[in-house]
Amino acid sequence: HLRRARETATLIRELLPGEPPLVVDPRLAETNRGDWEGRLFAEIMAEEPEAWRAYRERPAGFRFPGGESLAEQQYRVLACLRDCARLEGASLLVTHGGCIRLVRCFLAGAGPALFHESGTRNGEVEELGGGEELAARIERFLAAAALVTGGEAGA
Repeated sequence: HLRRARETATLIRELLPGEPPLVVDPRLAETNRGDWEGRLFAEIMAEEPEAWRAYRERPAGFRFPGGESLAEQQYRVLACLRDCARLEGASLLVTHGGCIRLVRCFLAGAGPALFHESGTRNGEVEELGGGEELAARIERFLAAAALVTGGEAGA
């Protein structure tokens, strides 16, 4: 799931002074779409119109058949972001559009509800600051999500 992101990160890393370490974190993988993996959206719309409509209209409560929910993906992505925010110095995270959208949803205080409204373009850069303040905000969100789900939302 992270092949393209790893390739991009490798190219960027070569341009940075001292070639910092490259760490591949599976928490930044794109959504596990389960039974929908590898299928065209047009095919899903035609064969599973009700499920497609639920995904488009109610993304916050949708679970991909045989896969994960956007809430679970958001939980793991934010856990990674929290850990990076606590590191000394800057971190560069290279990931997929869905992960970026879910971070934007979190920053807007919307959870995955605004997933489809927060598009991204290939090669787009999103700069986040905040360090420990951001980490603490994410930690509060993750704790609340764990309370709602009865454990880690990503588990």
